[in-house]
Amino acid sequence: MKFLRSKAAFIAIALVSVMCLAAAVIAVDVSVFMLKRRDRTIAVQPQQPVSNNVQPVRADELKECVFFFNGQKINVLTTYTYAGEFVFVPIDLILRKIGVGFEYFSPDDTFQFEIAGQKAVFKLGSNEFTFGDSIFDMHCSPVAAKNSILVPIEAFSHIPGFETDVYGESETAFINYYPDYMKKAENVRVLRLVNGLGGIYDMEGNELYWSAPGEREGIDSISRDAEGIKYLLKAGESSYIIESRGNGYPASVNVSPEAGWSADGKYLYWIDYEKKLSYIYDIKTALTKKLGDYYFRIERDNVQKSVQPEYAQNSVLYDYKKASLYRRAVFTNAMHEGKYAFIERKGKTVLQGYVAYSPDRQRVLYYKNGEGYYVSVVDGTRHIFLGEYVSAVWVNNDKITLSDNRGVYLFDISDKMKLNVEKLWRKVGQAPNGDVLFTVGNLLMCEANGEEKPVLQLPWACDSVLRLSEEGLYIAVSSEEDSVYYINKDKLTNICAASELLIPGGLLGEKGAEEAISRAKGGKRTAVLVNRGGFLGLNIIEEASSDITEITLNYRTDSGEAAGRISSKWLSDTRLLIYLKDRAWLVDTENDVKIYRWDEKKQSTIEGAWVLF
Repeated sequence: MKFLRSKAAFIAIALVSVMCLAAAVIAVDVSVFMLKRRDRTIAVQPQQPVSNNVQPVRADELKECVFFFNGQKINVLTTYTYAGEFVFVPIDLILRKIGVGFEYFSPDDTFQFEIAGQKAVFKLGSNEFTFGDSIFDMHCSPVAAKNSILVPIEAFSHIPGFETDVYGESETAFINYYPDYMKKAENVRVLRLVNGLGGIYDMEGNELYWSAPGEREGIDSISRDAEGIKYLLKAGESSYIIESRGNGYPASVNVSPEAGWSADGKYLYWIDYEKKLSYIYDIKTALTKKLGDYYFRIERDNVQKSVQPEYAQNSVLYDYKKASLYRRAVFTNAMHEGKYAFIERKGKTVLQGYVAYSPDRQRVLYYKNGEGYYVSVVDGTRHIFLGEYVSAVWVNNDKITLSDNRGVYLFDISDKMKLNVEKLWRKVGQAPNGDVLFTVGNLLMCEANGEEKPVLQLPWACDSVLRLSEEGLYIAVSSEEDSVYYINKDKLTNICAASELLIPGGLLGEKGAEEAISRAKGGKRTAVLVNRGGFLGLNIIEEASSDITEITLNYRTDSGEAAGRISSKWLSDTRLLIYLKDRAWLVDTENDVKIYRWDEKKQSTIEGAWVLF
């Protein structure tokens, strides 16, 4: 028995020794390590070579801050600020999130992982870490605290695939991760001005595919039409039109260097001040036509009426039509505020002045001094007198609301009748196929092919409605409720506050919320640009389920100019390009959200983008 007891003791001692030896070389689970060292101070080890500005960290002084990983707040990825200027992120949890293995070695307090084919090695208490063959300094050393291993956020800026940003006094931090973004961006083309010269490049501007031929002096200019589909590039004395649909290859056009887009994108328009004439270039036929002296006639009229130059309706061609018996030329200003029309029949001007087009652009509403409002067909025929009123506004193609100091009325053009109404009739939108959306009180209606049909009883009054599909998908904006709703048949889902929409000027203009909304080509997702707590936000709607993914990008939008400079372009059903002149983001929503951001190179600006098909 003594022998057995001695043998058992020997075996037990041997087993313990083996286990101890194994523990020294096998990586310990991080969660166990964290529990043992939770909330204790880890200072720099004396034997470690450290720079003079290294900061020892006290775990009890770490305070939580706002953190976005690939644009989203993720509950388990709690991030901290220290001393009001340093941000610490949970490296073990971030690596787990992206599927990267992590090892910790307790004897020397080091941890390591492999990413992008290279090894990263950190040591608790040291402000240095290695990645591949390089050594990098950090302002603080990693610390084991808060049930995790925390490292300064700056460490990720040295690791491929990651991009970091910190705002305020370390109040808000961002990490974006999208290592294989280039595989999804091979067909992206970006129109840029680089050192003042226009060209077509790959997504990041590393490869040039096209630039205007020949040597030239001065700075090129690039402008796009109202739909953002066609671009006009002026290169010295030469001009090119770039169609972003198809192959996006530029075509040379013979126009004046002063030419600019018409409002509908069908023509280029310019003025010859010496000859007192204006011209248009028809993009479809590639023919130049002499337009006449309309510009100067409007200018004379504006002088007589004391119209300020910035409001003069003569700088942009809004509409043009020439037929055998009549000609119509309509002009507006750069903001498309007001339309000044000339309608001629057999060489005689039958209508001159400000007009408002019906939604189908087949009629115009105009005011004649001393008489009142009229409606006519756009060819200058069939004038209908409405009467003297304070205002007149189109509801749909057949109805107009009239108002005076006695009340509001509805005029039916087909029946030539004025009706008293109890509820307000109001145009709130127009579908791409021409159907007109309007409301009668809170009832949403649709006029299609001359027939008016009810769509949906809304719980509130709305300012604008965007129809996404004829299957009953809408986005409705209500300033009264300060809300934007996604409507899927009879289901309403709140997207954001109306005051959060990123619309130029912050006001719901003629286009309503359209300038903040873009829909994927396949019709499965819709993106809405918002101001989320002072940052650029992106709410992506899954149209079938009505689910909304909120994404926040690392860009401040609390400057008044932000909304007018932000553009969005769907590259596929899952990938979206958001860009300004000086930076851009590729947002991929497939499976899990991934974001890649880049800043433009010096003397380079983004003017447009598209994808080859």
